[in-house]
Amino acid sequence: MELLKLGLVFVVILLLIKKKINLGVSMIIGSVLLAFLFKMSVGETIETFFRTMVSTSTIQTAVALMLIMMLEYIMRQKNMLEKMVLSLNHLIRDYRMVMPVPPMFMGLLPSAGGALFSASMVSNACGDHEMTAERKGVINFWFRHVWECVLPLYPSLIIASEVMGVPMNQFIQKTYPFAIMAVVLGIPYLVYEMKKETRQAVNLIEQTDTVEIRNKNQDIKDLVLGIFPILTILAAFFLLNLSLWFSLFLVILPMFFSMNLPIKEIPRFLQASVSYKIILILIGIMIFKDILEVSGAVNVLVDQMVGWGISIVTLSILLPFAIGFFTGISQAFVAIAFPILIGMMPEVNLSLMALAHVSGFAGIMVSPMHLCLVLTADFFNAQMGKMIAMILPALLIMIGAGWMLVQL
Repeated sequence: MELLKLGLVFVVILLLIKKKINLGVSMIIGSVLLAFLFKMSVGETIETFFRTMVSTSTIQTAVALMLIMMLEYIMRQKNMLEKMVLSLNHLIRDYRMVMPVPPMFMGLLPSAGGALFSASMVSNACGDHEMTAERKGVINFWFRHVWECVLPLYPSLIIASEVMGVPMNQFIQKTYPFAIMAVVLGIPYLVYEMKKETRQAVNLIEQTDTVEIRNKNQDIKDLVLGIFPILTILAAFFLLNLSLWFSLFLVILPMFFSMNLPIKEIPRFLQASVSYKIILILIGIMIFKDILEVSGAVNVLVDQMVGWGISIVTLSILLPFAIGFFTGISQAFVAIAFPILIGMMPEVNLSLMALAHVSGFAGIMVSPMHLCLVLTADFFNAQMGKMIAMILPALLIMIGAGWMLVQL
């Protein structure tokens, strides 16, 4: 009976997400339902909500997410990523090596709109070479997501770290092999039956104005300026062991002042750069995690799984994959699956959680709900089913590698 209650909560959350209700709102509604079904008092529920929202970890994570959104906005306003990609196009002459560059660099700053922007650049880089629409789409879609398992700017990693209660750099030490695998497994999409061809640089970004003649030094300058903010953040985070939000703050502050915004324009800047829906998602996820723990719902699930003989390894693959597939949202599989899996462990097993993360990643990559996949397929007029079939073997290899790492 208790397991049916928990199942009902998950079904309600998934239905709300399917109805396009904000994930954060869906998680909060699910939290209220969970508290009611497991007979938490109103006072205890309100106290848990309040304690979660004012906790240091929630506030610091919210600040980090807001700063990431500001960084992306500033870099877009200054056309830094576009100039960086264009400079690489001039420096690299093999079109096969140019095609993955736009999605990889646009993927450094995670936003759905970037998939559409990089798709046009992939198309221009391909030029007149014969290539199926599905293959172009896969190149754009796949290489855009190679950072998902390693870059600390991705909300799924940020939230996963908070849910597990471990430093993010420790978790990334377990997930970075999957990023390397993603790049390596993407190479066949570029080179299989494709001849190497040196060509003159093409303009990846269509322009109506006269394009100025660029020299190599200018290309190198644009490349360095474009990558410098992100490299600085990563260096501060990984090498100096600064917190993510503080690393972001140190980089964004001078960039913000360089915009020379009048004081009266600052509220407009905040409104344009920060999506408060993302902050709401974070709050909803953290509340759901705490309600799961306080209500005792996780203990019920653990006891039932043990009774059925389902191993934690099997559940670490199937649960995140299923949630990722049905929602197409990386934060969703972290929000729903991670608290359950953590509750089933005597202590957090980072190798097992890395397997759960890559399984959830595989789920969103083959999900017809994934916005990047939908936008890419639509742009290239490609069949989504064929695109999914092309990337599925690579994803299964990644899950298999995750399983092997757990066994070591």
